[in-house]
Amino acid sequence: ADAESGVTHMDLVWSTHDGEGLSGDLATATAAVSSDAVAAPLPLDAGALPLAGSALAHGDMTFADLATLAAGASVDTATTPLHAHLWVFNGAGGGATDASTSGIVLDATAPTGGVMVAGHQFDTTSLDLAWAFADPESPIGGVVVEVTRA
Repeated sequence: ADAESGVTHMDLVWSTHDGEGLSGDLATATAAVSSDAVAAPLPLDAGALPLAGSALAHGDMTFADLATLAAGASVDTATTPLHAHLWVFNGAGGGATDASTSGIVLDATAPTGGVMVAGHQFDTTSLDLAWAFADPESPIGGVVVEVTRA
C-alpha cells in the first residue's frame, strides 16, 4: 500500500450546482461547483468522520448558518435546492468529488397554528389536546408537545 495516497483532507461545499454533467476530473468539477457555491469550502477532519455522510451535519455549520450564507449570495433557499459536494484529497495529489443526489430546500419561516387544550379537564390520567399547523412553503415534519405540571 502507498502510505502517501491515503485521504489527507476533505472539503464540504454547499452549492446550487446539482452535480449533473461533472466529469471525473477534480479540477473541472471543483471549478464548476465553486462558481455556484454559497460559501467557501468547509474543511473537514478526515480522521474524525466515520462516514462521509456525517459531513452533511458537520458541527461547524448549522442549517441556519447555511441559510444566512445562501441569502448573502442572493439565493432564495425557499425555492432553490442546495447540494452538498464532498471533495476528497489524498497525499499523492489526487482527489475525487461527489454530490448529494437530492438537494435541500431551507424553509426560513415557521409553521403557523397552535395547540388547544380542552378546558376543565378533571381526569388526571389523560389530557385532551387538539392542534392545527400549516406551512405553505414545506411539509411539516412533525409536532412535539410538552406537558408539564403547574
